[in-house]
Amino acid sequence: MLKTRIITAVILALLLLLVLFVLPDAWWTGLAVAVVIQGTLEWSKLSRLSGRGAYIYTALTLLVMLALVWFDASHTEMAQVLPHLLVYAVSALLWLII
Repeated sequence: MLKTRIITAVILALLLLLVLFVLPDAWWTGLAVAVVIQGTLEWSKLSRLSGRGAYIYTALTLLVMLALVWFDASHTEMAQVLPHLLVYAVSALLWLII
């Protein structure tokens, strides 16, 4: 069992490095969005959200991510710092409250 997990971890780490350094930025962003959305679906199941609640949670997460992607593409690096900081701060606050 441990051997299988180690082999899986090595393969996934190699795939991550390959995707990170070989794919164009747009593909990497799309993959990151897909992974986070899958995570929100799993989290909504774990927190026993169902139906409309799970849908709203996933949709809001997707909207925030797409807004950040759009903002990143349309502004300079220095202009991106404050919005990212605000998103992280609000996310951390919500995580602590919930």
